[in-house]
Amino acid sequence: HLPDFSRYHPYHPLGHLLAGFFFDKFGIGAIQFLVLLNNVGALVFLVFFIFTAMLMFMRKATALLVTAMLMFSHVFWGSALSGEMHLPALALLMAAIFLLTKYLIGEAGKKPSYLIASALCFVFSGAFHLSVAVFSIAGAAALLGVPEALKKWRLNVSAAVVIITGYAFFYVFLLVQILGVRSVSGYFETMSAYVFLPEPKFGIWDSFPIAADAFSYALIYPAAHARWWPGLLIVISLGWGFIAFLRQEQRKPVRNLMIAWVFIYLGVLIFFRARPDTVNSWLAALPAVFLALGYMIDGISRPVLSCGVGAILVVIFFTANLLGSILPKASLRQQDYIYFSDPANIPRDTTVAFYVTDGAITSSEIWAAGSLYGFRRQVHFYACCQPDIAAKLSGLINARRPLLLISDATFEEMPRFLEKNKFKSTLLQQRTGIIAPEWILTSFIRHGSTDIPRRKNLSVFYIP
Repeated sequence: HLPDFSRYHPYHPLGHLLAGFFFDKFGIGAIQFLVLLNNVGALVFLVFFIFTAMLMFMRKATALLVTAMLMFSHVFWGSALSGEMHLPALALLMAAIFLLTKYLIGEAGKKPSYLIASALCFVFSGAFHLSVAVFSIAGAAALLGVPEALKKWRLNVSAAVVIITGYAFFYVFLLVQILGVRSVSGYFETMSAYVFLPEPKFGIWDSFPIAADAFSYALIYPAAHARWWPGLLIVISLGWGFIAFLRQEQRKPVRNLMIAWVFIYLGVLIFFRARPDTVNSWLAALPAVFLALGYMIDGISRPVLSCGVGAILVVIFFTANLLGSILPKASLRQQDYIYFSDPANIPRDTTVAFYVTDGAITSSEIWAAGSLYGFRRQVHFYACCQPDIAAKLSGLINARRPLLLISDATFEEMPRFLEKNKFKSTLLQQRTGIIAPEWILTSFIRHGSTDIPRRKNLSVFYIP
């Protein structure tokens, strides 16, 4: 009984609000707008990341090299080309970190506007994706490293008020106004929507190897096929980098920020088991990961050797991810992965019901039906996570006929359902094929379920 999240999503409202505005005003489709937003977000993130790295490292070349490594990492590169909400949030989070770091360790400490600007960036970062809210702990830890800054209580209270007011506006006021939620129980039901998704459940100890596998996959795509040894090399490199960081970095706010960042991420993903198996879950860990690698490179005493090591790592990240993930997707033709073709004789205002068993490979049909062919009256049924799905689908067919029914179930399952419920239908399209793992969008990649070829079935029925 949740409300329609298309114009306002309780976990990432700002992207939906902006997409709706640009569609209404200029007719720009949501996916096209969000891809552009991610392109811009990637550029903004890289600018603030390199500024932050230059504050931290002795050699400017190190900052350039770690930025290039991060840019060519699998999850960042894939996310920059996607229609998700993560990169705009990460870009503004990086801006907030840069402004806070500059305020705490530089001459900017004399300018209170830097702290307020950091708080504002953090608000809008959270408006793009609620998950970044946990990094307020890292910001507080950095602030605790500067006793002089703690004494400016009026300024600190002002920054806290900006953050609390901003989050209340986006996650309370707008939610109530746009979604029409009018009760406390309705509010918490809406805000806990994802809690009820049938995500895989892992024990704490199981989460460590699963998270390590997904993490190495997030950095270098071919790691999915090599299993344990890339992860081991990465962990050794990061361990070396973190030890180098602890030895070199004596500025308390920077030390506190990095240490808190690592423990927050491990705590949320491992101990609270917030999807440690997905590649996208590791996106917000990238700044800390590559800054740690930067300290490792910066700690090499000979500048030529230091730059050489960094350049080799850049080439490895670029080549592995370009050949393993980016080029295979870029070379795809639309008909390779979109099996649904335009049924030209069907009116565009016809309701389209999607019965989805595998969202990772059928989301393209949902997009094509709406954005390519103009079928915008869609209702989606996900076999994974909707109770009484057969009864609900049957109820929709009775209420909305005539309609199109698009299913990715086996070719036997949907005809049985239609026959059992005595619905007359015409089979318009049917196709099957194999989807290669490297075709799967980064957003959908997760441990153990997207690293093997999978069969895609598609059936399209017209129900008069």
